[in-house]
Amino acid sequence: MKYVWYSNSTCVTGRKIGQILGVNYGTRPPPIGADLTICWGARYPKVRLKHSTKRRIETMRYINNIFKIEQNADKYKALNIMRHSGVRVPNTIPKHLLSEAEENGLFQYPIIGRKFYHQQGNGFYLCNTHEEALRAMNLVDYFVEYIPNEDEYRIQVFGDDILRVSKKVQVQMDADKYCRSNNKGWHYAHKVWRDNYQSMADEAKKAVMSLGLDFGGVDLVVSNNQPFIIEVNSGCGLGESGLIKFADKIRSVT
Repeated sequence: MKYVWYSNSTCVTGRKIGQILGVNYGTRPPPIGADLTICWGARYPKVRLKHSTKRRIETMRYINNIFKIEQNADKYKALNIMRHSGVRVPNTIPKHLLSEAEENGLFQYPIIGRKFYHQQGNGFYLCNTHEEALRAMNLVDYFVEYIPNEDEYRIQVFGDDILRVSKKVQVQMDADKYCRSNNKGWHYAHKVWRDNYQSMADEAKKAVMSLGLDFGGVDLVVSNNQPFIIEVNSGCGLGESGLIKFADKIRSVT
């Protein structure tokens, strides 16, 4: 029996994936009898679990392992895992080392303050100066290098396949040029192509693999014709055509 496991924040798409596949689905851990769980941005329960339930979660066969998703949810940890695996990512700066990193010329302003756990444009603090970074200290967990970029993309990766390439496009006159999220004036336009598509695709696949995931929506920016991975999403929202592509791919590997 297959089961689609999602979180409250990924329930809309997770539920639809389950319906298309014709399998059970929900925010609770996989039930007894499930032999394959497809995790769509699921989160490990914070409540105390029965030993039998914990054992079932630990030994379950997954498409997108729940423990790898938990690891990826900490965006600071995920960036460092990717960097150590040779993925091109922005530099991260532990906030307690900000002054030292600045003195050693390891970054230039602006930088971005972030929380370990964040979604969309939440927990995003643009710091143009040292003074602004100091004021953000109590609001952030770490800082990340700002990569000046021409374009931002999301590449949907499943194994060694690219299911879709989407480009961020401005839809509001007052859109935030630093934080290009849906709630700050940007949307994705699908079916785009670019001369350096292959380098983007290769870097995106490397990012997903380095995190131990089977699939993911990889957000990246292109700067000086080089792709930089911003983050990997394990439970992206999808439209109708994206849902069908993912469901078909899941069927093909199960």
